[in-house]
Amino acid sequence: MNGEQKAKPLLAVAGLRKRYTDKSGRRVEAVKGVDLALAPGEVLGIVGESGCGKTTLGRCIMRLMEPDSGTILLDGEDFTAKSGTALKTARRAMQMVFQDPFGSLNPRHKVGAIIGEPLVVHGIGGVEARVAELLDLVGLPASARARYPHEFSGGQRQRIAIARALALKPKLIIADEPVSALDVSIQSQIINLIADLKATLGLSMIFISHDLSVIRHVSNRVAVMKGGEIVETGAAEAIFRAPAHDYTRSLIAAIPMLR
Repeated sequence: MNGEQKAKPLLAVAGLRKRYTDKSGRRVEAVKGVDLALAPGEVLGIVGESGCGKTTLGRCIMRLMEPDSGTILLDGEDFTAKSGTALKTARRAMQMVFQDPFGSLNPRHKVGAIIGEPLVVHGIGGVEARVAELLDLVGLPASARARYPHEFSGGQRQRIAIARALALKPKLIIADEPVSALDVSIQSQIINLIADLKATLGLSMIFISHDLSVIRHVSNRVAVMKGGEIVETGAAEAIFRAPAHDYTRSLIAAIPMLR
């Protein structure tokens, strides 16, 4: 049984590539043939310096950006082959939490409508009850549903964004630098919330960050990315205890608290 589970990951990415043209007209290969896998209930941390391609990778997996080549299998189904209604339906299983808790929420909508929107879009009933459940899950009062995003702090807004991402009970959440725009004191609250949700819901997650201390705290496994490529993967504690790649060693050495 255990061998079968390992043989069939929740997410399997193979040969993923993405090129784009930057503002100067130069062709940039942001993602260079990336392979990765994610087991059910696992948090995979993707870490690297700014510009290494980790955000582009996350957006390509979600197909918010179209990869140039490669395959994405989600629970055994070819996510890259889907389009139109089939893609919309498949996206219920994969949701994203963005870096900016200010720009990712519609300022004209109340929180109840923001969290409930995925349910409405996909024609799922019981919106009011589900919104109440989600607010409680992320530690916000029921009264929050009648307020607007600008009435909340950055950390509270990110809780709202997490609640929205959980609304459809997705199989996978991709969190792209979800705490980097927050004050340090608030970062720990959101990290602890994610850890609690992982324990409570058995979340499967790709957690993207440039901060190795955050990655170490939330991840079961780590993939280190440099120049559009994954240069090292392994169990989180093994990576931090005995990194194999020079680049990983340099990242760890640059953080005093991890020396």
